[in-house]
Amino acid sequence: MNGAPDTSPEKQSKMTEDLNAQKVTSIGIVHNDVASIDGATAKAKTAKIKVNTDRTGGIRNAAE
Repeated sequence: MNGAPDTSPEKQSKMTEDLNAQKVTSIGIVHNDVASIDGATAKAKTAKIKVNTDRTGGIRNAAE
């Protein structure tokens, strides 16, 4: 999957939500805005989807 066509936090969050719905096994994120994806990453964690980011600082639901 490619990134959103722009740096919109809403689009990045939507992409993460879409991946959750697809029940993928893991999600890799280079986030633009931690707050915008925190809800989506929490849902991924609940669904046992591993979330990896380029930097984990501030994201409560990402793998270290």
